[in-house]
Amino acid sequence: MKTRYSFCRKIIMPLLLFITWNAPAFLSAELSYIDPGFYSYGARAAALGSACTSLSFSPVVQLWNPAGINSLAGIHNISFDHAMILDLVSYNYAGYAHRAKRSAYALGMTYSGDAALAEYSAYVTVAGNLGMIPAIDNSDFQILRTANMGINFRYVGFYFGNNADGAFIDDEGYNHQVKGQAHGMGMDLGLMLHPVTGQRLGIMWRNLLSEIWWHSRNETGTALGNYRENMSSSLQMGYSLDYNNVLLAFDYHKAMHRELADEFRIGLEYRFFAGIFSLRTGYSQETFSGGNRKVAAGTGFRLEFDSQTTLEIDLAYLVITSWEGHNSLLISINLTR
Repeated sequence: MKTRYSFCRKIIMPLLLFITWNAPAFLSAELSYIDPGFYSYGARAAALGSACTSLSFSPVVQLWNPAGINSLAGIHNISFDHAMILDLVSYNYAGYAHRAKRSAYALGMTYSGDAALAEYSAYVTVAGNLGMIPAIDNSDFQILRTANMGINFRYVGFYFGNNADGAFIDDEGYNHQVKGQAHGMGMDLGLMLHPVTGQRLGIMWRNLLSEIWWHSRNETGTALGNYRENMSSSLQMGYSLDYNNVLLAFDYHKAMHRELADEFRIGLEYRFFAGIFSLRTGYSQETFSGGNRKVAAGTGFRLEFDSQTTLEIDLAYLVITSWEGHNSLLISINLTR
């Protein structure tokens, strides 16, 4: 056992760190900046500054860390989420998660946009406890026996250029407006650890694999036509401490492309009246430049109808400093049984 630990410490861990921090050099330069995972789905998540890689509270965690669905409180979990961005574009999520003894699965859908750009995505998530693997279950590493691993399979679809006010007619009567659609896939991989009671560690590689196929056209033939790109990839790492009705969460998101920036996120929650009422706040920014600052606040209500059925209503107000006057109000409804 000591030999295997030494091998892991001296060889495997340095190799993983090297790959992680040098991944931008290995990834494709053809990068799409449209990613259905960029938005803070879930009012509780948004109120906590989106520091949610190590948290598990509703089916929406399949977007934050697929391993989290195996730590949900109920066997049956349903979630709905709605928000409006820029007083123009709505973002919506609906999902269901089923948790068994040592494994779980979740199905989710998102929709956002308007006639100018509409975006759809569908998620299939599976997760399991690593203790199901005999070699791990019989090992001396307790932290591995309690760890959960999950994987997301995602379909994305885009439709654009269908807005009537987007037409641009030149002097010869030709319309330059670009129309078309895109279809793609992505895969996320997540891990969640429970080192001690009340503490969690989460890791997620968003868009470990991804591809989008674009098809565009216009009357003048100046559209890009058919081409393909990768979605932006990131390595998300989180830690949370839940103690005496106080939840503190930290996230660090390492961008895997030089064109994108790393982000730091922090969230705080305090629960009153035996968990019936909660207050939350959060903050995030680009780590080194200080740009893309977001400040959030929110609240939550938890109602127990019986010993098995719980209804949670969460509200969040998100201030995006770079979008002056266009802040967002989010609402989520979660039902657990």
